Amino acid sequence: MNLTCKQVILFCADVKKLVHFYTECFGFSIIGTFDENWTVLDAGQVELAFHKIPPEHLPTPPGAFTVTDTNVKLVFETGAALSSFHEQLLAKGTDVGAIQQYPGYPFQVCDGRDPEGNVFQLRQLL
Repeated sequence: MNLTCKQVILFCADVKKLVHFYTECFGFSIIGTFDENWTVLDAGQVELAFHKIPPEHLPTPPGAFTVTDTNVKLVFETGAALSSFHEQLLAKGTDVGAIQQYPGYPFQVCDGRDPEGNVFQLRQLL
């Protein structure tokens, strides 16, 4: 069997807020039309989808919802200078850490969080 990952779904309190973040900060485009309950973005070889959590299943008011514990990290690779992209994200107020480089790992990386606290990593091949 030959399987490929085609879509990642993030359950969220505010689809509009996350779609805005990933389209404005990462340049992803909406596939189809925007819907406040379900929207899919073209993120390259994988689609990034947002599925609204019904309010009755949220532990806090929707505007205050953040992911605090996760075992998932979304990794996005850039062919451009990571340092420039990193500066742009900081200028937009994005929660993003310093650029790191680890021995034996052929990438520069930095980790961040989107407006609902989902962890992402940006990386550039050296």
